[in-house]
Amino acid sequence: MRPRLRHGHPLGPLPGLLVLLTPLSQLGYIPVAVVLGLQLGADLALVGLTIGVYNAAAAVATLVFGPLFDLIPARKVLPWAVAVNVAVSLTLIVVPNVAVLMAGRILTGVSTSVLMLCASILVADAHSDDPRARDRGFSNLQTFNSFGAASGLAIGALAAGLSLPWLYFSVVALYGMGILCITPALMRRMPDHSPLRSIVVTGSFGMRLRALVREAALTARSPSTLCLLLGAAGVGWIIQGGHYGVSLILADLDPSLVQRIGLAVLIPFGVFIGSSLNQLSLGRFTATELLARVYWLLPLACIAYAASVSSQLLVAQVPALVVLGVLTGMLMPLSPAVIVSWYPGIRGSAAAAESIAKAMGATLSPVLLGMLAAEWNLATALVGVAAVALVGAVATLGFVRRAAIA
Repeated sequence: MRPRLRHGHPLGPLPGLLVLLTPLSQLGYIPVAVVLGLQLGADLALVGLTIGVYNAAAAVATLVFGPLFDLIPARKVLPWAVAVNVAVSLTLIVVPNVAVLMAGRILTGVSTSVLMLCASILVADAHSDDPRARDRGFSNLQTFNSFGAASGLAIGALAAGLSLPWLYFSVVALYGMGILCITPALMRRMPDHSPLRSIVVTGSFGMRLRALVREAALTARSPSTLCLLLGAAGVGWIIQGGHYGVSLILADLDPSLVQRIGLAVLIPFGVFIGSSLNQLSLGRFTATELLARVYWLLPLACIAYAASVSSQLLVAQVPALVVLGVLTGMLMPLSPAVIVSWYPGIRGSAAAAESIAKAMGATLSPVLLGMLAAEWNLATALVGVAAVALVGAVATLGFVRRAAIA
């Protein structure tokens, strides 16, 4: 029997509001990191580590909590995750030393990964019988995510320009408090028993765990699943490489505060447009069909980005960044929607696997991009990003063909 949402309330914007806290906490910190590091007397390598530990902590938490939410109700963990995020943000308003900052970033990574998983579970469970509504629901999450990214980067750039890192943490804390206030409404819309419905709905925790391991082992050997995860990793690679490329451009240009904020939000602005186009397109195409059609445009967008950087013309870089954002905005919500539709009984584990694949791409991309840019130049490095996008497109074609045969 399928677990029903408590009281049958419609979701409305609640999952999206929950998701928005993640980019505020993640991307908004990047612009203020250097300023905060200077105030604490930390070198650039240590500042970079405070950025990296967030992603590492989020990946580990996703790996743990994704399968866990297939065994226990996510609503038992949600309020604690929101409370931790608020408490950490309040603590970091006044940062006494790097150790406190590092611990705060680790806890923030854990809490926001839990929030993202809870939002995905809400959407997956609410629309388990309506695939198109579920796909649009994931697209709606991406719309809120992109709005949060643009807001976070703008707030972070403003706080960095004013040399007031505490301003950024204050905004995150205030928004977190708002989420804490609506958490009871979120909890009423979440299942209050184990959602592992297609594997086993009764029995001890040990029985459910063994069933989950068996099911996960079967899915891990699926070529279609591996192709889908490779494509998701490619999207994570491109979006993080795009953001890091903007940071390198800003370092070279050293623009005014207004220009800095404007350039920083171009990709998130494009992502917002892309996720909105997604919701319109999903009325005509399935998530799988749309993923196959759009992914092939991504390598071309990366080449255009590289050409605009090589030209050193800001007028060419602006549309290139927006187009890159539009395409990644269309792609990012599609792979979680597809994998959850394939494995509804272990939707927490499936969403976690897709999220980790994106995180791996996002973690490796800045490293390689920085190495190539240091060895040659940014334009050449972005051609390497385009090559990865091509690999992702080929992998996407692979799983689409396999899905059609199945």
